[in-house]
Amino acid sequence: MSNQCPYGECESIARFLEENEYELDKIDIFEDLQKSELISISQKEKNRVFKLIEPKRNKFVVFKRVLAAASVLLFIAFSFYFFRENEKNKETVAQVWISIVNTKGINQCYVLPDSSRVNLNPGSHISYRADFAKNREVIQKEGDVTYSVFPNEKSPFRVVNQGVQTRAIGTMFRISAYDEDHLMVKLLEGKIVVEDYNEKYPEKVILKEPATLLINIANFSHKLVRDRGISTKQTRFRKGAEILPPNSSIAWSNRLVEFKGVSNADLFSIMEHLFAVHIAVENPEIERGNFTGKLYQDDNLEDLLEIFCQINGCRYTIQDNIIKIK
Repeated sequence: MSNQCPYGECESIARFLEENEYELDKIDIFEDLQKSELISISQKEKNRVFKLIEPKRNKFVVFKRVLAAASVLLFIAFSFYFFRENEKNKETVAQVWISIVNTKGINQCYVLPDSSRVNLNPGSHISYRADFAKNREVIQKEGDVTYSVFPNEKSPFRVVNQGVQTRAIGTMFRISAYDEDHLMVKLLEGKIVVEDYNEKYPEKVILKEPATLLINIANFSHKLVRDRGISTKQTRFRKGAEILPPNSSIAWSNRLVEFKGVSNADLFSIMEHLFAVHIAVENPEIERGNFTGKLYQDDNLEDLLEIFCQINGCRYTIQDNIIKIK
């Protein structure tokens, strides 16, 4: 082992160790070496050698890892940003209010985004949010309005007027001011719940049949009242001209109303006034038509409706002073 044996002996030892490799662990190679025969190096040289034999890190692989991490962070950041912006847009849409004001001298009918219909008397004003399809809430700010609600059990239809909320699923009702202190809610068909919008007064009033409810807007006290006396047809005929707008295409006398190319919507408004009924039109196209003709004081309402439906290809029903034209 110290280069002091012949070649043949060395070869025999090498062969033995190849066949018996565990014997090599029993040999102490350095036991006979003097300290002067050992070679030693400094720590600085060891570090230099270690750097030479240590595998170098691939800079490209490191760059790819950093880039991947940055991409993930950017994706999370942009996802959060777009989520927040989408929520802000939803809030903005919900805060946009749409107003309907009847500035004409006769009743006007409008169709809401959920297919419900509202009939506004002259001077009436309502508002609703742009997300009305999800949040069916109407704020009645002024006037006399009749609501024909499209049924949707998952989204109740609500009308708020001076802190009084009227809630319905599929029905027809009317809300108007009775005087400075009271609000009048009249159920025409179906079922409604009348309650305090701010929940200060927990009591709720449920109407399941046609009735008129008189509500004190200050303390939510209420009572059922009889309808005010309905004037005679002759009286309504005499006073009818008062509701006509200036430059109207309707000629009115004590016994005759003459229409010259007026819209069907205006015709229905006049008929409602003369016959003390409410007309609900389910097909908006019918209201866009025109009517020319004469209406006499002694004419029968059902005869007029029969003629109108024959001309316009529709049909009607009458129940509890409510006329539905389909």
